[in-house]
Amino acid sequence: MPKRLFARPTRRIELLLLFGVLAFAGCGDDLPFDPSLYPCLSPADHLGNPEALPERHHWTPDDEFSYWARRIPGGFGGFFYGTMDGIGEPDKINFFLVDLEQQEEAADTLIYILQDGDRTFRNLQVSRFALNALQGEFDWLQLQSCYHALRDGGIWDVEGVLSSDIDDSKNRLAYGVENMRTAQLVWSKVDILKVPREMVTTHLAAPVGWR
Repeated sequence: MPKRLFARPTRRIELLLLFGVLAFAGCGDDLPFDPSLYPCLSPADHLGNPEALPERHHWTPDDEFSYWARRIPGGFGGFFYGTMDGIGEPDKINFFLVDLEQQEEAADTLIYILQDGDRTFRNLQVSRFALNALQGEFDWLQLQSCYHALRDGGIWDVEGVLSSDIDDSKNRLAYGVENMRTAQLVWSKVDILKVPREMVTTHLAAPVGWR
């Protein structure tokens, strides 16, 4: 019983402190964003390119989205159905696009991929009225490239990192962390590996088996 009495308040305080760290981590000095400072924003040629993949590479859904990003004009940054955390329109396929001025051409290409050109979604009846373009900051090739940079740079060696994902409903990389200290270490790794902070989010996650 004593453990339970203190467990929840401690977790609540930790959560509040973590939110403070995350808010601080997202604060910059308002300098203009300079893509040239981040090598991972220039994806390797093999990403999303089945003909250029290394041998024995297992094609993943992330690879498929990078393949789409090479075909869809305007900078395709992921898609999701319905509303997610207040983002997007209900009952529509919402997709991120870096350049919204190309959304009509992008929508036509996405429709082709979904119902004619992709084996996963073939025969899915989609019209332009079922699509909703959202302003994205990064295309999927950049997201996957920076995700790989963090993975290969040892993000999973950081104690307390519990999950990682390319979040296609946020146009961001998402990392689940155990506590405030882990969040600080993740942001340090992001800076060291020259991944834009604007691309990364962290959230408090419970370890497997935690109650």
